[in-house]
Amino acid sequence: MDKIRFIWTKSVDAFKKEEGISVIDLVRNPKTSKLFFTCNGEVRGAASEKVIDAERVAVSLVEANDKEFLLLHAQSSNNVVRSF
Repeated sequence: MDKIRFIWTKSVDAFKKEEGISVIDLVRNPKTSKLFFTCNGEVRGAASEKVIDAERVAVSLVEANDKEFLLLHAQSSNNVVRSF
């Protein structure tokens, strides 16, 4: 896979509010074991394995292999240099 480019990132709460979503469900594909997420029963995007144990989770629009898709992922502050 090519390098992932983050286009925008939002907190889960902000994403849910903007999209009018009450619940985001994390689902595992029984055939491939890959994770994805659904909103109101509709598949919305891919999900990282790290979200299972993550304290903070975010939704990002990303681009990889010339395709844009939503990604549910762990949000880390380990590499934050400064916050304003």
